This record gives sequence, structure tokens and C-alpha cells, in this order.
Amino acid sequence: GADLSSAQLNGADLLSAQLNGADLLSAQLNGADLSSAKTNPKISFCTGVMNRLPHLQKTLLKNIEATKAYNVEFSILDYNSSDGFREWMSQNMKQHIKSGKVTYTQETTAKSFHMAKVKNLAHRFATGDILVSLDGDNYVDAETCEKLLAAYKRNPNSIFHGWSGTWQDGTCGRLAVPKDVFYRVGGYDEELLPYGFEERDLIARAHHLGVQYQRVPWKAGAFELAGDHTNRKGENDLNAQNIHRSHENVTHGKFIANLTHGWGAGKIMHGIYSKSVIEYKPVHPVAHDEEREATDAQLARLLFR
Repeated sequence: GADLSSAQLNGADLLSAQLNGADLLSAQLNGADLSSAKTNPKISFCTGVMNRLPHLQKTLLKNIEATKAYNVEFSILDYNSSDGFREWMSQNMKQHIKSGKVTYTQETTAKSFHMAKVKNLAHRFATGDILVSLDGDNYVDAETCEKLLAAYKRNPNSIFHGWSGTWQDGTCGRLAVPKDVFYRVGGYDEELLPYGFEERDLIARAHHLGVQYQRVPWKAGAFELAGDHTNRKGENDLNAQNIHRSHENVTHGKFIANLTHGWGAGKIMHGIYSKSVIEYKPVHPVAHDEEREATDAQLARLLFR
């Protein structure tokens, strides 16, 4: 009975408002295949950065060491950085790239940062079964892996949120999504403005497609370097506009993102040695049956009016 229009527009927690009461039974009733969990799923920690070399210098090697006992990879997407990030990767990550623990991909044409586009590219080139959005200034460890694997085993038709429950601590963006679910919902919405609310928008859309929400916070911390956010007001303005856009999409039953233009396009160089650029066309999600989509939209309007 939450008033989601006022809840969203006032920045209230989508998770308690929209997702409260989602449980294993509802996932089953919505068609979750609870037998589909793989016995040894691979976790891909997906990090997209643009000129954030100091972040990865602090976190990446520590994260690799802390998770070495697990079947994980770190999918690093360099969104056309100009701060020497590629050179640092080539000097410090050769061993881990050769072993497959780290993949490095560079988008070669980007002029400015766009959160959803960056995340989608990092997820597109990941090879794991569980795709985890991990900001460059966040740490992971063995506890992270154990919690994610346990949650996945409980119900693979889920989204796993590493949010601590506290705003502004850098953890809200920790969102783990099984690969099949990520493709089903159309990834992060690239039609949103460049910053803010993209992870909660994906959670809300997935919920309406029968995907369970599980909050799976882990203790490994996050940090923020001085000077990272020189335009916090600008970011807050974009976030507020994205809240409104997300609300409008959900109330009109638009639960699958990027149906018109697709997602994950880019001109890409793979690895630290390659100089060849490959142009990747966008991934196009599969739309709902039109009759089903119209019914869902009508019901959504009743819920959110």
C-alpha cells in the first residue's frame, strides 16, 4: 500500500516500497526455475571506470588476492580513460590477465561518462554466471563470495543487492544479477541520464518480471578519494530526474529496458596488447508478448496511480 509516486519522487527506498514481501514463494509462483542454479557458478565482478586510476590502484590487487580461492573474474571496462589506466594495467595485471582472473576491455570513443552504458559494457564482456556491478572504490573478499553463492543457491531467479542499508556509503551500486536475468531485463537502462538511480531502476523492473530481490550486504568497505565528486549538486539533479523517468517507465509497464536502441554498443579493444578496434552492435532484448505487456501496464497503473 506504499504510495510509490511520492515515495520515489522523494528519494524513498524503492526496496522497502516496491519490493517488500518478495519471497521464495512469489518467485516460484512467477515461474522461477529453482533447479537451474549451477553447482560451481562463476562470479564476475564488473567494474567500469573513466579516469579512476587511483581507485583501482587501491582496490584491484587486494580484491584479487582476497577472492583467490573462488571461481571469480574481474571484468574491467576502461571507458576511454586518459589518466594512464591502460598503461598501469599492462604493467601490473599481465599475470592476472594471462590466467583469466582479470579481463581488460577498452571503449575507444567515449567523450563523457554514462553510468548505465559503462556498466552494460562491463557486464557484456564478463564470462561469469553471476554478474556483479562493483564500483572501482569498493572492496570484496571471501565473505562477499560466500554470501553471493549462498543467495544464488537459494534462488537463482533473484537479484542480490550488496547495499548496507545506509545511503551515501558507496554500497548502493553493489548489484549482482545472474546473467540470464540481466539479459532478460535488458540490462541497465541507457535512456536514463548519465548518473543515478540505474541500479534501483533495474531492481524495480526485474521485480515486475517475477525476479526475487535478496539483500546480501557484505562487510568489505568502500571509500571515496578527495575530489571525486566535484559536482555533487549536478549528480543529485540527474539522480532526481532519473527517479522520475524510472517511475514513469514502471507505471506504464516498461519493464524491459533498451528495447528501441539496444544496449552495450561500442568500439572496443580487448586486452592490453591489442591495437585492433572491433565495433560491437547493440544487444537487443526480447520484448514481452504485446497482449501480456498491455495487461501488465494496465495493472501497473492501478498499483501506482
